[in-house]
Amino acid sequence: MDNSAEFWKQCQRHVKQRISADQYKKWIKPLRADIRADVVRISSTNAWAGRRVKDDFGDIITAAVRELAADEGLRVEFSNDRALKPLRSGGGKHAAPRQQSPLLEKRFTFDNFISGSAKGVEKAMALDAADSFNDDLMTMVIFGDSGLGKTHLLHAIGHHIYAQHPEKAIKLTHSTSFVNEVTSIIKPYGPNSGNINAAMRSLHNEYTQHDVILLDDLHRLVGKKKIQEEFLELLNLWHERNTKLAFASLGPLADLEQLDPALRSRLLGGVSIQAMEPDENTKVQILLQHAAQEDFDLPEDVAAYLAQHLDGDIRILKGILVTIVKTQRFYGHKSRTIGKESVDHALRSLNRERKPVTVERILKLLSERFNVGETDIKSAARTHSKLIPRQMGMLLTHELTSLPHTEIALAFGRKDHTTVKNALSAIDRKMRSDPQLLRDYDWLKSNLRK
Repeated sequence: MDNSAEFWKQCQRHVKQRISADQYKKWIKPLRADIRADVVRISSTNAWAGRRVKDDFGDIITAAVRELAADEGLRVEFSNDRALKPLRSGGGKHAAPRQQSPLLEKRFTFDNFISGSAKGVEKAMALDAADSFNDDLMTMVIFGDSGLGKTHLLHAIGHHIYAQHPEKAIKLTHSTSFVNEVTSIIKPYGPNSGNINAAMRSLHNEYTQHDVILLDDLHRLVGKKKIQEEFLELLNLWHERNTKLAFASLGPLADLEQLDPALRSRLLGGVSIQAMEPDENTKVQILLQHAAQEDFDLPEDVAAYLAQHLDGDIRILKGILVTIVKTQRFYGHKSRTIGKESVDHALRSLNRERKPVTVERILKLLSERFNVGETDIKSAARTHSKLIPRQMGMLLTHELTSLPHTEIALAFGRKDHTTVKNALSAIDRKMRSDPQLLRDYDWLKSNLRK
């Protein structure tokens, strides 16, 4: 099978002739095939889809593959076989080591994590929690603003546990993946259909066959009632199995107003670790470390000068340093020392001297982006052209300022803070289904941060 892609297309066409057009579009067209000399592995988008494909169309697909390959003994496997294969070891000191998850970033370890707090509290707490694998169940929630190293700590926990317990199964995932998997099960039937129970059990089985779960961006579950119900069910199953859990979230759980109370209570029963914004000295250390990793010399006084002009977002700190390094390499500078002139040039080109984010700036940009007057945005009108920028403005004010919901409501011509909660939920739903709205949001947020 020299041309694997073409062979699989032929197989799909062969199957298409034997099933309905709707069945083909829904179940067969999305499939991918990994074709080897002695086996063809068919993969689906998730474990539940894999089970359905194998149960309903497995014989047809297998027959098509063997017929076109002219090999009746050719082995055909389906992704559900692998997705549902138990991942736990049999235990004992002779258990075989597992392959490290390829999703763990090699650079995100405890060794190269610089704490935002002077005493390194968040690093010490995360390391202590990772060390206590054999203790009673530990649930960790790492929270903090964007760009403060939450994801780094999550990966570091995974690396540390793997180094001490290579036989343990570690699953690193993102809340968006979980949301998509649950949605793909619910969508064909509706949230209250009894037909989804078996599929959900299959998904639960996939998530509970691990010793360690590392999940990023937990806050993205907020406002999704059915998703939170399924996640709470998983939490109960994980607790029964004494699974080690570590989650990262934007902001403390107590501030996530639309988080299910039972889910919040269960999560708050674990250890909460706050990722701290780095002070000036810590920012300097981060810049010096990253310059050394790039094999460049950054004088400490230049690092201090750069740190003074940037906020505590670690991604931005590293990003501007990478920009300086790449610029010097691009222009063929022989010197591997970063000078103040290079820093000034980068600051000007990236426009890092940013204005504070205020409601006034938000309203002005909304008016420009959506071509609607600022007064109209704050009016009582509920037409689409005025409602969307109003809801978007409330979201941006919520994310980029420290104003409470009561003041956000007043700033946008409303009296009740619950209108802000409703607006945040509504605009989140709309952005998930409208790519243009998401582009508008990204443009506004990017310009407000300049």
